[in-house]
Amino acid sequence: MRKLLALTFIFSLILVLSSSCNKDKDKYLLKVRVTVNDSIAIDNALVHIYAPVEATFVDYFLYTDENGETGDIRLNNKAIVEIFAGKGTFKGCNVVEVEQGPQVALVNMKSIDDPNNGCDALE
Repeated sequence: MRKLLALTFIFSLILVLSSSCNKDKDKYLLKVRVTVNDSIAIDNALVHIYAPVEATFVDYFLYTDENGETGDIRLNNKAIVEIFAGKGTFKGCNVVEVEQGPQVALVNMKSIDDPNNGCDALE
């Protein structure tokens, strides 16, 4: 009986310790959704996500899928990232603060010549 109790305790301890280690893996998730005219999802748009600070590893180039979304990006810490998206004669920009948990950043693309495409403030 003691062996069974000891094995149950050890198994329970391993289960608790292993589940507590996985909580921090998905802390900061970012997905980007790219649209034109605030509604039309754009596939195969090039998306550049980066943090404009020195000594950082946040620098991603991704393409959107048929739903206009990139895959999830995992960050280790809270970060403020700049997002540039473009396809053909359209581009759009956004600045996002990545908080804890999953989040979706929206980038609305407009014509390259349009001063309201959000990119003038970042350049």
